[in-house]
Amino acid sequence: MIKKLLIYIGFLFPAAFSSILNYLITEIFIPEKLYSDILIATILFAFCLLFKPGKLRAAVTIIMLLFIYAITFIEVGHIYLYKGTLTASTLFIIFDTNPSEVKEFLQMYFDRNLIIMLVSMAVMYIFCVYHIVTNKNYWLNKWIKVVYILVIISMSYYVYKLRENSLPYTIFKAYSEYKIEIAKYNQFEFSKNGGKFSKVSSKINNKQVYVLVIGESATKTHMGLYNYYRQTTPLLKKLEDNLVVYNNVITPHTHTITALEKVLTVANYENPKKQFDGSVIQLFNRAGFKTYWISNQRPAGFYDTFVTALSKSSDKRFFINTAHNSYQTPFDEQLFIPLQKCLDETADKKLIIVHLLGSHADYSQRFPKSYQKFITIPQTQFKNTAAYSTINQYDNSILYTDYIVSEVIDKIKKQNCNSFVMYLSDHGEDVYQTTNTAYHTETKGTKPMYQIPFILWQSDKQKEATKNLVFYPERKYMSDDLIYTMADLARITFVEFDPSRSLVNKNFNKNRKRQIYNKNNFDVIFQ
Repeated sequence: MIKKLLIYIGFLFPAAFSSILNYLITEIFIPEKLYSDILIATILFAFCLLFKPGKLRAAVTIIMLLFIYAITFIEVGHIYLYKGTLTASTLFIIFDTNPSEVKEFLQMYFDRNLIIMLVSMAVMYIFCVYHIVTNKNYWLNKWIKVVYILVIISMSYYVYKLRENSLPYTIFKAYSEYKIEIAKYNQFEFSKNGGKFSKVSSKINNKQVYVLVIGESATKTHMGLYNYYRQTTPLLKKLEDNLVVYNNVITPHTHTITALEKVLTVANYENPKKQFDGSVIQLFNRAGFKTYWISNQRPAGFYDTFVTALSKSSDKRFFINTAHNSYQTPFDEQLFIPLQKCLDETADKKLIIVHLLGSHADYSQRFPKSYQKFITIPQTQFKNTAAYSTINQYDNSILYTDYIVSEVIDKIKKQNCNSFVMYLSDHGEDVYQTTNTAYHTETKGTKPMYQIPFILWQSDKQKEATKNLVFYPERKYMSDDLIYTMADLARITFVEFDPSRSLVNKNFNKNRKRQIYNKNNFDVIFQ
């Protein structure tokens, strides 16, 4: 009986561990979640006791216990790193993560505290396994079995009532929704000339080359161009007189997939389900452009990622980051080779989207040694070696991105035609700025995670074509309306065009509420 009690305590340990850790870190106690975790542990424990003592019962019990401990460690790891519990949106990101990204994540974030948590849970698990293997308790008689079954059924009802607070249910629900979204994208991706766009027309008859450069995890708060104390963007700084540097642009989300499925489609925060109604690629296809997708992001995760699926509507795609997981990912300069191929092709109208690896963690792997410029102790409120090293690595990655973007501008300038280069990041990053770590997360998003660079360069010929537009660097804007700004700049018209959502239009709605996670108003919570 004592051994059974010890094993039962082992089943309950993860529930208590995650709730206590969550309270210590976030100062929030969620009783419904604790009740749900305890009920699930009790149900699984009772289910195991329905088996006759022996190898089968031991195997089932060990597997059930391993399941509880594994998902709890994932949860406590998320609580520790991101100061919040796992949500469906976070799980979407995990499902789209590939082994190479997991390896880099572990190298960067798996610190001593996580190791202590893992060892603590492993010791408790091994302790329970020992007592499971050595437990020779009697077989339950039929009446006790009936009682156990009734207990399982009754508890299952209460688990169902509390299911929204249950991690297994959240994982199952998120995965089910993820598969549905993937199926939609698989149907959507092959529609090269799809999209709900009516009477699409291009107003410029000259040669046109437009380039959208999408950065990765770049916050404007670490850029010299945005008054960061270090000059991390010296080349763009030299071009400043020919750039429009927008100072008040934010992303709708703090993760790549959730952000770009709005940034690159007609979906926005007010209409989140419209991502299948058309993308910027499809719009330009319909306007007679030849479209190209060039990426240094790996093309596939758990399935094809949302962004990869969306890119399939372009005429040509180039993925340079396809190396085996054990190899270092290519530097972004490798994108110049396919970019030049696209520029050399004979087509009067081109849209080229370049997706950088940018400042994706691990930051130290994102730049060549020649860009290891920042090595001194940086300015930060967090005085520790990890902060100093990580900030320096991040700033060096921004320095390298400065080179990449300026080189793209130089290549497009040589085309001597109607052209523009637009650079923005998918989302930002908090690098020891408001908290003692470097990360981005949706549930506990901080201001630097939302603040992104948004930079526009135009050729002289393009400036003449857009002279009726306005370029006000201080306009408050959210990048989920990018498709309307891109259309305005390219002088593409269509019936569904909304001038109030174009950053460069005279009729831009400057009073739009910039909603972020949980419909919070960015301009209110981050005054």
